Amino acid sequence: MSLEGLREQRDDLWDATVALEHALSAPVRDGIDDWIQGVRHGLDSIRVAFDAHVRFTEGDGGVFDEIVAEEPALVVACDRLRRDHTMLGALLSAVSDRLDGARDRVDAEEVRSELLDLIRRFSVHRQRGADLLYEAFDYDVSGGD
Repeated sequence: MSLEGLREQRDDLWDATVALEHALSAPVRDGIDDWIQGVRHGLDSIRVAFDAHVRFTEGDGGVFDEIVAEEPALVVACDRLRRDHTMLGALLSAVSDRLDGARDRVDAEEVRSELLDLIRRFSVHRQRGADLLYEAFDYDVSGGD
């Protein structure tokens, strides 16, 4: 496993999360089209980074395979992160559909709330991953975050 590649991949997902939060903080003006466009861009960026994250961790020879080979007792923690991936991917798809259907400020506020909760869930997942990497490799991936 490339520790530098791991850090870059995590940073990409973090940067996409921050960009989405920034887009969400924009005011919803009279027409919500501009707000939706900004949030859509942030949501698409997080989807790309998340898909890369899942491939990097779950793919053949990925981080989870390496961790389990090194520390078989950590299979439960890896399985929990896999379940997180499934849940996060489903939430991304659902809120993306909700964004597509947003028509007014009330819809925008509901989407905003859902996406802020999703960002919180990504943060929890990120910390679980950092804890796992530290336990498996005594590697602190959080440096610079």
